[in-house]
Amino acid sequence: MLLVVGSVFPEFDPRTLEVGWRTMKGALEGGRQTTLFAEPLTIGVVHRTMERIAKASGSGSRRVKTGLLEGLVSRAGPAEVEVLVRIVFGEMRIGVNEGMMLEGIAEAAGVATGLVRRALMLTGDLGEVARTALEAGEGGLKAVKMRMFVPLKPMLASMSYDRRGSRGRHRLRVQVRRGPDPDPPEGRGGEGVQPPPLGCHGEPPGRNRARPEAGVFGGHCP
Repeated sequence: MLLVVGSVFPEFDPRTLEVGWRTMKGALEGGRQTTLFAEPLTIGVVHRTMERIAKASGSGSRRVKTGLLEGLVSRAGPAEVEVLVRIVFGEMRIGVNEGMMLEGIAEAAGVATGLVRRALMLTGDLGEVARTALEAGEGGLKAVKMRMFVPLKPMLASMSYDRRGSRGRHRLRVQVRRGPDPDPPEGRGGEGVQPPPLGCHGEPPGRNRARPEAGVFGGHCP
């Protein structure tokens, strides 16, 4: 579950891989030898190997990390090697984020998305939340409690897929750009700001009020 979003360990887990591009390049160059009786590469094997990589430290740790990565590369196909590299550097770039995974877990387990979000807020561990939801269902998620020395994960917003879903639940910041403006007044981010669109609570205009026909309109909508 964590690997899908480009993570190896939960958010508040102090372990890190400490693998740079030089080490990864060495593994790619040295790990393409073919083994006669190679076991299939599974998610479990990948994760256990990543744990061993994170555990390696001190003198000779780079050699150990390179060797472990070479072992994975030697058992992986071209497409799998690409995924391994993305996992190591935490950049999956497949358009799947944590919010989408939470909704997928809720749908697969047949529980409310809010319960899944609450469990993640209390544990900070997407994998643990998925296991609890699928194995124990709604009751298991409701039983999740705060634990000592586990920080609460802030949940500041929920996903909305259209304007109707967002209105009434969120306060939105809106910016509307209109026409070229070579010298706009300074606003947030160095942009010109004019009075907001109708129905929004705006910010006061800058020192040099922008022309009505050009600039950036900004404000907050209820």
